Amino acid sequence: MKLDENKLRDVFKRIHGDPITAAEAAAIVDVARFAASVDGRMDMGEMATVARLSRIMYAMSGQDEQPVPSTPMAPGWLNDIGKRLPSTGPRELAYASARLIILADRKVTKEESELGVNLTAALRIAPPRAQELDSMIDALAREAG
Repeated sequence: MKLDENKLRDVFKRIHGDPITAAEAAAIVDVARFAASVDGRMDMGEMATVARLSRIMYAMSGQDEQPVPSTPMAPGWLNDIGKRLPSTGPRELAYASARLIILADRKVTKEESELGVNLTAALRIAPPRAQELDSMIDALAREAG
């Protein structure tokens, strides 16, 4: 997927225009990393998209870009993600980031679909808002071709 990084930034700023903390940026990148690996495959397009998201999230936090960790997610991390992202805007950014990664390789697997449902619950995003976020990201992905 050939994303226009400026359009991606614009969508993320529409979702949450305020600065985020470095800890929130790291948590959002963790959600994106997990989305890239949830189906047991590491697609290069997904990983490149995670790297782009990482740059954008750390820029939104006013921090220098951090390397994307390669360590696996700790068991039970999904249950704790809501605690790491206590406010609505960063939670929505995490959800939107995962959605973008899920769409990056143009194949939505069963595991990726289940992750979307599980993230909605873990991040306390109401289904109507999740659908709005999906629509924003889906339009961006379609435009990227």
